[in-house]
Amino acid sequence: MDGQLCYGVTTMTQPDLSIPPQFTAAYWEAAPRKRVPTTIMETKRKDGLIQIVFVNNMAITRRAEEIRQLIFAGTNVEVEMIGEGLVTGMYLPDVKGWAFRMTAQNLADYARDYTEQEQAKQAAAQEHMRRFLAALIETYLVDNADGAHGEYEDPDGKPHSLVRAGSDIDVEHMADHVMAALQSGGQQ
Repeated sequence: MDGQLCYGVTTMTQPDLSIPPQFTAAYWEAAPRKRVPTTIMETKRKDGLIQIVFVNNMAITRRAEEIRQLIFAGTNVEVEMIGEGLVTGMYLPDVKGWAFRMTAQNLADYARDYTEQEQAKQAAAQEHMRRFLAALIETYLVDNADGAHGEYEDPDGKPHSLVRAGSDIDVEHMADHVMAALQSGGQQ
C-alpha cells in the first residue's frame, strides 16, 4: 500500500493533478505493450521520412534518423503497440534488434506535444469563428438597422447599446458572448 504509517493511520500520497498523467513517463511505463508479427511489404523515403507499409495493411511513418536498422520489403518484424493504434516500436527478430522504439519519456513528450498542438489548433479555430461571428453580426446590424439605437444585455445582465454602422457597434463583445453560448451548449 502506498503511504506512510502515522499513529496507526496510513496516509495516502496524493497524485500531482497539475500534470495530466499521460504527460509523465510513469504513466507510459505502466501501459501494456504488445507485439504484432508482420512483414514489410514496401518502404518509401521522402523528405526525411520513411513510410513503411506492412502486409497486414498497417502503415507507419517515421523520421529517417529514428530507424536504426536496415529494413526493406520482405523483412519480418514485430510491430510494438499500445492499444490498437499507437505504434511504439518495430523489432526485427532476425537481427534481434529494434529498428526504433519509443521510451516511456518519448511517449510522455509525444502526448504533451500532440495535446499542445491540438489545443493551439482549437484556439485558432475558435478565434477564427469569433472573428467570423463578429463580421456576421456587424453585417446583420448594418443590413437591418433602421437608424434607431438598440440595446441588448449580455449574460451577466449588463446592458450594451447598439448604433448603426459607423459608430461604436460592440460586435466583438457580442461575438464573444455568442461563442460562450455555443461552447456551453446554449446553457447561458
